[in-house]
Amino acid sequence: MDSLLHNIEKWVDRYPDKLLFSFLDARGGPVTNFSYQGFWRRVSLLASHLSDRRGLRPGDRVLLAYPAGLEMICALFACTRVGLIPVPTAAPAAYGFASAVYRMAHIAQDCQAVALLTNRDCWDQLRRKLSQDSHPAIPSETQLLVELPTIITEELVGFADSVPEGRTCDIFLLQYTSGSTSSPKGVIVTHENVMHNCRVVDHEAPCQFQYSPLKGASHLLYPSRQARSLSSACRPVCYQMKKLPKQIPSLCQRNVTCPITLHVSRTLF
Repeated sequence: MDSLLHNIEKWVDRYPDKLLFSFLDARGGPVTNFSYQGFWRRVSLLASHLSDRRGLRPGDRVLLAYPAGLEMICALFACTRVGLIPVPTAAPAAYGFASAVYRMAHIAQDCQAVALLTNRDCWDQLRRKLSQDSHPAIPSETQLLVELPTIITEELVGFADSVPEGRTCDIFLLQYTSGSTSSPKGVIVTHENVMHNCRVVDHEAPCQFQYSPLKGASHLLYPSRQARSLSSACRPVCYQMKKLPKQIPSLCQRNVTCPITLHVSRTLF
């Protein structure tokens, strides 16, 4: 079965030192960089610990809650590499904490998550604010989050004894809706879903994905001649998420300067 992992491994062999990801701060300065080889090494390291962890079996759902950064991407691919199904969710922040943590708890219960992957700051804040003394108004159902087995991935710096195996699972991740109009609903995204969209937009000129943490908006920027191709590529995902494809080009054509930019070239897939 072809997968995103097979494609990344191919480009790791061809361009090990080529820049893959660069995470920038609000001033445009690099915070974290990953070459193909560096990214794959980090993924393999996390995968070795997940493979070595008791209670985790292929097909299990694992909740991912991280602040903005590249560690979440590494954790997501590490889950995929050992056959786990990652379920990304927004990490609760100080503002709107109650609603965010309620959404997170609903997702964990709905997908029957067996573990939580996060970083130290997020976990400490979650555990502190869920104490009854500091947040008595938060429903008791959210306490299941602190009861989930938790893995602080940023503290994993060496390989575990287990060697991660390339287990096959056609599900790449579970993506949940925002829950703004009703309870969050999960959508299955397969490897083939993602690769199909990559093949449709495959072209020589690189695309840019820009994200603004201040404005909370994402934009796809691309040469105007690719507008029709990109709209076509988004159609399968929009259909699954029950959003109209005609909404996509208006987002893609906005030329917005954002502090975080991810360049994706055709050499990724």
